[in-house]
Amino acid sequence: MKIVQVVNHFYPCLGGMERIVEDISEKLVGKKNIVKVVCLNTCANSKNKLKEKEIFNKIQIERIPFIDLKYYKIALSVFDKIKNSDVVHVHGIGFFSDFLIATKIFHKKPIIVSTHGGIFHTQKLGVLKKIYFYFFQKIILKFANTVIAVSKNDYELFKPICNNLVLIENGVNTSKFKTRKKQKNTFLYLGRFSKNKQIPFLLNTFAELKKKNNKFTLIIAGTDWENLLYLYKQKVSDLGLEKNVSFVINPLNEETKELYANSEYFVSASRYEGFGLTIVEAMASGTIPLVQYNEGHSITVQDKKNGYFIDYTNAKKAAKTLQEILQTNKISSKDTILRAKEFDWNKQIEKIEKIYSGAL
Repeated sequence: MKIVQVVNHFYPCLGGMERIVEDISEKLVGKKNIVKVVCLNTCANSKNKLKEKEIFNKIQIERIPFIDLKYYKIALSVFDKIKNSDVVHVHGIGFFSDFLIATKIFHKKPIIVSTHGGIFHTQKLGVLKKIYFYFFQKIILKFANTVIAVSKNDYELFKPICNNLVLIENGVNTSKFKTRKKQKNTFLYLGRFSKNKQIPFLLNTFAELKKKNNKFTLIIAGTDWENLLYLYKQKVSDLGLEKNVSFVINPLNEETKELYANSEYFVSASRYEGFGLTIVEAMASGTIPLVQYNEGHSITVQDKKNGYFIDYTNAKKAAKTLQEILQTNKISSKDTILRAKEFDWNKQIEKIEKIYSGAL
């Protein structure tokens, strides 16, 4: 089968959706499919142009120019890039899904759309987002062959506007991640730097923890999605955390695996997650999640079984809980690794292939 995966950003760009597309593509290539990823020719918030064509792990990559309207990326040449495909799988809703569904009468390719949290990750443009989602998407998505909800949260979100919706939860290629003896009292945040991730809440909590216990390291790693790094560094300085907190910007795939492997705990104060991919990756490395309760985190973390829910909105209370965990934790790396294996891609990729075959 010739499959085209269409996504805004892909290798070497970093992010949860990018890794999901990479994992799906690698699994499909391993099953003797021909896979091409079509994406934009820059990473998010970057003006550096990437190569037009590249091969990565047997995945063909073709990158195309676009008109950047900030929240809507127009790239009409995607139409030509899908000509030789059997199936087109679009990741996320936006220009690519809208355009390829609307032009389906001309290119005649089956279109599969994966939801990836929709468009409500932040509160920005709330009214416009609601009009776009509940009016326009309700019309356009009915002409997709299948809409794949990648989490139970997404299924509930998209159910009122889709009658062609199926649930196939995201997975993780757990075999990619390393396990080893952890660096004691090491905490890792890995993800985008954006306001909905609430990283300042983490910093406030660790400032409180330092009053009781200063023998810890907090690593904040990821992509500066909303140009917030300078604010985070200033806050670290204001809180007197310079000796405890370090930043890793735009870590490569191998670097992220090393970060997971070395860290004892994974932390997140995010108020919204569609699935929580980085948590599963951390657990696959034997790292224990200490995360804010939200619907996405509740999919993967079972409180006091393979991780802990912590209310980072209350810094003093959260710091007290962290100190108690450091002293009395009974969750082992084996607990987290076993949980992560329940989300391995091997179970999900067969369902996705059936969707493709059904569309043909």
